[in-house]
Amino acid sequence: MHALKPSLPHHPIAPGGSPPGGGGGRTRTLRRGPVRRRGWLAPTLVALLVGGCADGVDDADTVEALEPFEDEAIVVKSSLDAHQRLGRFSVIRAAASSRGMTNAYLLAGIAITETELAQCWSEAQWACQGPNSPDCGGGPVIAGASDGPCHHREGGLGLFQFDAGTHAQTLNRYGNGILTVDGQIGAAIDYVVNMVKISAYTTNAETDAKARAWLNAFDVNDPVLRDQWIKTVLRYYNGCQPGWRCWAPRYETYSNGMWTALDEPGGLAFWGPPAGPDGVVPEAPPPAAPPPQPSAGTRCGDSPLVVGAIEERYLRIGGCDSPLGAPVSEELAAPDGVGRVSRFDNGVIYWTPETGAFEVYGQILEKWREHGAETGILGYPIKGETAAPGGDGRYSVFERGSIYWTPTLGAHEVHGMIRDKWKEMGWEAGDLGYPISDEYAVPEGRRSDFEGGSITWHRASATCTVDLANGPGWKVLDIDFQIQQTGYWCGPAATHNALSARRAAPSQQQLANELPTTRNGTDWIGQITGVLNHHLDGNPYLTTEMPNDPPTPAQRDRLWMDIVTSIDNNYPVVANIVAPAHNHPPGYPNYTIYHYFTVIGYNADTAEVFIADSANFGGNTLYWLSFDQLATLIPPKGYSAFRP
Repeated sequence: MHALKPSLPHHPIAPGGSPPGGGGGRTRTLRRGPVRRRGWLAPTLVALLVGGCADGVDDADTVEALEPFEDEAIVVKSSLDAHQRLGRFSVIRAAASSRGMTNAYLLAGIAITETELAQCWSEAQWACQGPNSPDCGGGPVIAGASDGPCHHREGGLGLFQFDAGTHAQTLNRYGNGILTVDGQIGAAIDYVVNMVKISAYTTNAETDAKARAWLNAFDVNDPVLRDQWIKTVLRYYNGCQPGWRCWAPRYETYSNGMWTALDEPGGLAFWGPPAGPDGVVPEAPPPAAPPPQPSAGTRCGDSPLVVGAIEERYLRIGGCDSPLGAPVSEELAAPDGVGRVSRFDNGVIYWTPETGAFEVYGQILEKWREHGAETGILGYPIKGETAAPGGDGRYSVFERGSIYWTPTLGAHEVHGMIRDKWKEMGWEAGDLGYPISDEYAVPEGRRSDFEGGSITWHRASATCTVDLANGPGWKVLDIDFQIQQTGYWCGPAATHNALSARRAAPSQQQLANELPTTRNGTDWIGQITGVLNHHLDGNPYLTTEMPNDPPTPAQRDRLWMDIVTSIDNNYPVVANIVAPAHNHPPGYPNYTIYHYFTVIGYNADTAEVFIADSANFGGNTLYWLSFDQLATLIPPKGYSAFRP
C-alpha cells in the first residue's frame, strides 16, 4: 500500500516553465506545504492518492504524527466555463445516481478543491499531461506535477487525482477506467464509502452499507454532520492531521469546495433531496431523460425495462426479435451527461435531444467503441445501421462521420474532410469503393485507404487529394507511442506500442508482469507473441525465427511479406534485434545492443520500414530504416507478425 503523495504542483507552472496564461475558467487557492515522511492511516484503506502532502513509506500500518512545515499557497485553476462546469456537475450527479449515491455534491466538492473539476489536460494546462483518454477527445488527462518533471510520468491522474507512483503503476493498480470521468467517479465513491466507514468522526457507519446510508442521509444544514464530513475528508483524504498548521486553512478550503459544489449548479433542487435515516431516497431528482411516453415500457421476459424514445426505436427495428436481442440494462445516463443509453445482448441504443434514438451493434459497435464511442471523434449515432446500396455492406452514420462494414473488409471509420471527398467520389459505389483502413497519420497529414485507392488530407493546405493508383505504395499505422519506462522494459514497451494500434493498450507494468520481463529483459520473441494474442481476438500473431545470419533470400522475402501484410491489416510487427557497433540504427551507443522495437509502417517504393523505437537513443523514437538493414538486425533472433 502506497502512502498519500502530493499530486498537484506547489507552483502552477505550465509545461515549458512559464506561468499559466489568463483567460476564462476558475481559480482556487489551497494552502499546502512539504512534510516529513509519514505512513498511511489504515492498512485497509484503498490507496486513492489525491491532493496529499506526504511521501510514501513501506510500512503502511505506521502513522507518525509529523506536522508539515509552513504551508505554501497552490493555485488550482481550470479553464471550464460556467456551461462546461454545469455539464461536469451533471455527469457527477448521474454517475453517482447510477451507483445508488445521492448527495453527489460531496464528491463534487472534493473535485472542485483538487482540480476545479478538470479531468483533461486541455482544461488545466498548468499541470502535466497524463495518458490519453476518450473523454478528452483522445488527448491526455490532467496529471499532478509535484512528483518531479513531467517527463517522469508520475503524479495523480484525472478529476480525483489517483496516484500509485508512475502513470503506468497507477493504471496497473486502478485500471484504465480511471481515464474516464465515469470511472473516476465510480472509484472515488468506493474510496469515500470506505473512508466514512473507518473515520473516527462519523457514527453508525461501521459497514459499507451503513457508510452509504450515512452519505445518502447527509444533511448539509446539520452543523454536526458538516463538521464530521470535513474532518473525515481532511484526515483520510487529504492526509492533514488535527493539531497540524494545515488543519484550519484546509478545513476552510474543503468546506468552501463543498458549498460551491452545492450552490453553483442550483442547490438541492439540482442535486436532489437527501435520503432518510435508513438511506432510502424519498424522491429521486429529475433525470435527464426523454419526455415521458404513454407506453409502460417493453421487456423481453424478465429483462430490464426499455422506455421512452429508446423503446420506440427498439420496437421499430424489431424489439426482442431485433439484431439487438434482449435488454440487459435499464436506461442509463451517458458519460457526458447529455445523452441516455440502454444496453442489449448484442448492442446499444443511444438518445440525445438533438439526435434522437439510434442503435449501434456488431462490428460497427466494436469499431465505434475503439474510437471512443459518443465521446470520441465520431460522436453520437444519427442513423441506425443500414444496408449499403448495391452490395453486401452495411453502415452507420454518426454526428461527425460514418463506419462502413463488409464481410471481407471488416469495419472502418471515415470522417472529416476525407469523408467529404469520398462523398464527392460517389461513396462506396464510386471508383474508391469501401474503406479498408481507419484514418491514420502520414507525414503530410492524414490518410484513409479504400479498395480502389486512397484519400490524403494535407495539413499545409487543408485540402484532400485522391490517389486511384491502387492506393499508396506505403503506409504508417497510428499508435499510442511510449518510451520504455526502465532500461530493461523494451519488450513491454514494444508490446504496448503494437497493441495500441488495435485497442487501448495495457500499461508497461502489466505487460512486464505478463511476459514476464525481469531485470535481464524479455527472453524470447515468442513470449511477446503470446501476450499479443492474449489481448487480441483470434490469435492473429505468429512467431517467425531467423536463425541464419545473414538471412537467406527466402527469409528476407518472408520478412517483407509479413511486414506488408501486417501493416496493411493494421497490425504492427514486433522485432527482436541484435545491433552490433558496426550496424546500428540511428543514435545507438557504440556497443552491441539487444533490443525489441516495433515496425509500424513500410514504403514499397524506397524499400524502407518505419520504426517505433522505445529506447529513445539520441532522441530517435520514430524513424525510417532501410529494409536491408532491418533484415540484418533481426538474425539470429525473430519477430512477431500478423499471419492471416
